[in-house]
Amino acid sequence: MKTLGRIGDRCVATAAVAIAVTSLTVGSAHAATVTSLQIAGDAGLEGTGAFSGSISYNQINQQLTIQLLNEASDTGNYIVGFVFNAATDVAVDDLSSAPSNDWIAWTNPDQNVSFGTYEWGAGLDSNPPGIGLNQISQPTRGVAFGDTGTWIFDIIGNDAATTVASDFMSVDSIGNNGIETPFVVRFMGGASDTVPGTTVIVPLPAAAWGGLVLLGMLGVGQTLRKRRLAQQVV
Repeated sequence: MKTLGRIGDRCVATAAVAIAVTSLTVGSAHAATVTSLQIAGDAGLEGTGAFSGSISYNQINQQLTIQLLNEASDTGNYIVGFVFNAATDVAVDDLSSAPSNDWIAWTNPDQNVSFGTYEWGAGLDSNPPGIGLNQISQPTRGVAFGDTGTWIFDIIGNDAATTVASDFMSVDSIGNNGIETPFVVRFMGGASDTVPGTTVIVPLPAAAWGGLVLLGMLGVGQTLRKRRLAQQVV
């Protein structure tokens, strides 16, 4: 029975991965054309900033879309910039769309003392690329409390056609506070804050779990049949 348990667990786990990947796939003609994941803010340095959102990547258009909802506890805080890394050989070519014309893409921003150095990002246009999150100086513009900002980056590089959304949330930077995080958002306007981001694990619905159990049992049955056939041959 222990052997059957291990076989069943392995089959269910494999099915879970398959369903998870399929749920992130858009379009039947191109597998994994668009992948996406949900993100949210972790504990910030000051405890006044908060956000939730999503990251999606389109392999055909080679575009990265980041959406952030401002959920700051200090409602005077604006989202004024964010930074991130990538695990693949890609680079940000341009920021093709943003909440307003005030935003520009950042390439290799200067070190953010609290959370380390990042490869790319976006911030208000009065702050040139490389200035760093801690030096942003426009506290009355940006994405206001309760609003959602959407940024679309054009991506280039050897891996632009095969990169997936999770690649932009899988490389941590390390700051002088010892915190490791792949994504950071800067809030200003009220009690300013710098907030690290994390990937949100979305639980499968009950119907999906029922499908996993069925697939697992089918896998067990198939394995047992193969074993009986092998014993008969011997």
